[in-house]
Amino acid sequence: MTPLKIIPGIGIGPFKLGMTREEAWAQTRCGISSFYAQEWATERSDDFTALGIHAHYESGRVTRLVAFTRTPHFGQNVLQLHDENMTWEFRRADVVALLDLHELAHIEREDQVVAGGLGLTFGFQERGDGEERLDFVLVEVIGGKAP
Repeated sequence: MTPLKIIPGIGIGPFKLGMTREEAWAQTRCGISSFYAQEWATERSDDFTALGIHAHYESGRVTRLVAFTRTPHFGQNVLQLHDENMTWEFRRADVVALLDLHELAHIEREDQVVAGGLGLTFGFQERGDGEERLDFVLVEVIGGKAP
């Protein structure tokens, strides 16, 4: 599978922050389902299931993109940040080392590593072997306004 390139403040793969729903849908021919991410949400989010990507909208524009390291249809998804391929095998320590290598400020939380200045959040799940593995990468608009 071709890696989905993560570009902080810009997007994931062909999906860009600031796109309209129609522009996002035009990026793929895969099946799309829509859902409310929270019960109080006023806009539906889109699940590009085959790609392992969720797009969340505000005022009709993409403000958050989530790429998952596993997809129901294809198994592992390869995400790429700074030319480093990240999969479900990527550990929390690997993410921290990558951010440190590129001198990117970040905060470690219980189940996440957040590089807020870049609009990046890395989420983890414990696999049963005591190791936390990368579950998703969130790219969001910095400062609250879509480009």
